[in-house]
Amino acid sequence: MKIDRLFLVKNCPDCSQVRAYLKPILVENDRFIGKRGQRLFIYSALTMDAGRDMLFHFDLESAYAPVLLTSDLEIISQPGAIIAYMLDNGMA
Repeated sequence: MKIDRLFLVKNCPDCSQVRAYLKPILVENDRFIGKRGQRLFIYSALTMDAGRDMLFHFDLESAYAPVLLTSDLEIISQPGAIIAYMLDNGMA
């Protein structure tokens, strides 16, 4: 299964910008499936320390939320680029 992973942190302005583009109906039904058949998993931390630990777990220790790790292992870390990717793949 192809998986895109989106990492967000509470009270992060850039994360809020990305979160605003997520389709609510998809979140409720857990049906984030992109055009290439990839699923979108959303990881959300309540604190910056938890966010750092979460990113470290996925070998993204040099990244800061928001971060999108695509199924092709591409790392997208700019909010605008994350939103564009999600729009292109029907996830936003």
